[in-house]
Amino acid sequence: MKKMFLLFVFSCSTFIFSNVSYAEWIKITENILGDEYYVDLKEIRKSNGYVYYWQLTDYSKPTELGDLSSTIYVQGDCNIFRYAYLSATFHKKSMGKGEYIEPMTPKFEWTYPTPNSTSNSVLKKVCTH
Repeated sequence: MKKMFLLFVFSCSTFIFSNVSYAEWIKITENILGDEYYVDLKEIRKSNGYVYYWQLTDYSKPTELGDLSSTIYVQGDCNIFRYAYLSATFHKKSMGKGEYIEPMTPKFEWTYPTPNSTSNSVLKKVCTH
């Protein structure tokens, strides 16, 4: 029984975090600090007029907390051109690898990207994919 439980826990954890580990990140843009922004284009989902996608940010230098990357699950609205963050994790290594803090759920809030911003570039790529 104990082995069955451990197998179940391992299977669930592999499934939950597999999209970050095995994602096919495509670089979309880079900001003036050298931070790189990626999206897993194969995992874009559409539902009820919205797009859902994973965005990875690879920081050029560690944040104040020592993180080198973050993965964010985003809801996009291509009709009005806005987005909201649904979930985020911060990682100690680049490309979403290494030790991370528990996923956090930010307050749901629509954001309208400014022209020529990294957010604008990412949302535009997702919406036209």
